[in-house]
Amino acid sequence: MPNWPKYSDPVAQRAEIEKELKSVQKQTEVFKKTGEEAEAQIKNSTGKSNLNEFEQKQKEIDLQHKATVNKIKSEIWTDRLNFLQKIIKLQEESKQDQQSPEA
Repeated sequence: MPNWPKYSDPVAQRAEIEKELKSVQKQTEVFKKTGEEAEAQIKNSTGKSNLNEFEQKQKEIDLQHKATVNKIKSEIWTDRLNFLQKIIKLQEESKQDQQSPEA
């Protein structure tokens, strides 16, 4: 599990949040892409191999594991991405509320 920073003052730490947001977006895309690639390799590897039955099965298990792990990592990082986006949205809404004149 990543050791993500905690933000005690999101308003003052906006630059840090936006920097982390960019990093999290990249990492989320990497995990999603590698998971999809592993799934594609599983589909493409059936029947076409010079490996014996045991080696073929082991390769299939390894690819399934890789696909599953990267899917889980992608979901975790997507949750963090959504969290950071909500912090920024709440900060913007709070800023707008402070700027709007009282009725």
